[in-house]
Amino acid sequence: KNNNFDGTLPSELRILKELSDIDLLGNRFTGSIPSELKYLRAPSNLSLTSNAFSGSLPSEIGSLQELTYLNLWSNDLGGSIPLEFGNIKSLIHLDIGRNSLTGTIPSEIGLLPRLFYLDLGDNYLGSSIPSEFGKLKALGHLLLGWYQLTGRLPSEIGNLTSLTRLNAAANQLNGNIPTTIGNLKSLEYIELKENRLTGILPSKSGGWASLTSLNAAHNLLNGSIPTSIGNFKSLQYIALHDNQMTGTIPSAIGNLVHLTELWLWNNKLTGTHPSEIGNLTSLGAFSVGPNRLSGTVPTEFGNLEEVWHLLLGGNNFSGTIPTEIGKLTKLDVLLIEGSQFMGHFPSELKTCSTGLSLLCPNNNQLMDPLSNCGQCST
Repeated sequence: KNNNFDGTLPSELRILKELSDIDLLGNRFTGSIPSELKYLRAPSNLSLTSNAFSGSLPSEIGSLQELTYLNLWSNDLGGSIPLEFGNIKSLIHLDIGRNSLTGTIPSEIGLLPRLFYLDLGDNYLGSSIPSEFGKLKALGHLLLGWYQLTGRLPSEIGNLTSLTRLNAAANQLNGNIPTTIGNLKSLEYIELKENRLTGILPSKSGGWASLTSLNAAHNLLNGSIPTSIGNFKSLQYIALHDNQMTGTIPSAIGNLVHLTELWLWNNKLTGTHPSEIGNLTSLGAFSVGPNRLSGTVPTEFGNLEEVWHLLLGGNNFSGTIPTEIGKLTKLDVLLIEGSQFMGHFPSELKTCSTGLSLLCPNNNQLMDPLSNCGQCST
């Protein structure tokens, strides 16, 4: 593997009947995958990752009953996924992502009892997610992002109690996020961004104790941010921006002391900033504008010593900009335009002593114009 071999795979591979491990990762092979692979007696590993193979997936691979690892990621394979892949009962790893596959996802894949890793993403598959996937009890990674999936997330996904990573981003999924996703007690990463999902975030997700990343941005979600989000204390990343969420930012979000990024912009959130946000001392990026937030910005924002990106603009804030914000030495981007801030601008920011690269204070009611800001005034 990882050489510069090119050319095609010869059909004479059928002579090597005892061959058990084929790893040609990272070369420049072209042409089709030979169907003569079916003559191999007991191969356990077939890895043709990162080549330029084309043509269709040979259904004959489905006869390789001892195969545990099948990785065809990043080629130019087309056609449909053979139903016969459901016959490889020993399969643990199946990766056919980043190809040009079309058609539907065969429900037969749900018959693979040992499957732990499944990547079908970055293709042109235009079907719904088979409910039979709920039978994959050993599945730890389900990667279905970046193609043309339609329909709903099946509630049967809630049966995958070993799942740690779920990615169904950038599809055309619609309907509600099933409440059964809250049953996924091992889940660490969930990415559902850039779909057409509606409804509310599941509030009964008590099993997400290991969740570190939640991304449901760029959907049509409504309702409020559930207070139960404060129970997911391993969270490091939350992206719920560009939805239609309403209600307030729950004070329980201050329990997420490991949070490094919080993106809530372009919703319809109301109410005031909870002072508990000051507990998020690891927070690097905090974006809540535009929304419909009001009231004053808590002085506790001065506790956000790691913050580099702070977007508060496009709200209905009142009062002054806390001087504590001027003491955030890592702050690089401060966007407060289009709010109702009054009074004086913090002197530390006014002279750009914090090293800001982007500062947008426009359309407020500040008393003193900015001076000596050079490149950081936009």
